[in-house]
Amino acid sequence: MPAPSPSDGAACTPPADVSSAVTPPNFSWCEPGVLSACAFPSQAEHLAYLSSVGVTCLVSLTEERHVKAPHLDGKELRIVRIPVQDYTPPTMQQVEQFVQEVLDTKARGQATCVHCAHGLGRTGTMLACYFIAEHGDNPELAIDRIRKLRPGSIETQDQEQLVFSFHSHLAKKSR
Repeated sequence: MPAPSPSDGAACTPPADVSSAVTPPNFSWCEPGVLSACAFPSQAEHLAYLSSVGVTCLVSLTEERHVKAPHLDGKELRIVRIPVQDYTPPTMQQVEQFVQEVLDTKARGQATCVHCAHGLGRTGTMLACYFIAEHGDNPELAIDRIRKLRPGSIETQDQEQLVFSFHSHLAKKSR
């Protein structure tokens, strides 16, 4: 029987033996125990690491590559795909989907990790939008916060502009 497809929000299971866990490239916590980020987790050992630090939801922003669902035993790691083209901003709907995934996972007392290819442009954009939605940051503060936590984040002017647009979008919705 084939493994579930991670592209449909299906679960894959990292190994229970975390002695083989390897930190994914460019991994960091942005809100400890709630939200982390990394570059593309290309190895099963990366998934083992994420599971070992409490991540239960992995949000993949890549269009170009997909996290493979390895045949492993252990804790469940749910993979949610929100494909965004490299060097472009997500849509408002994609940002709202991402923020809701993080909030739903947080409400269960669990953690989310978000990634794109290098964990900078698309990932940084989503992280900044999360801090606007959840912590009330203004766009400048959110961008500055993410760039301090993850240098090089939010790579294009279009991505930066999306952070400002998301802030305005939320302000209009709350009126």
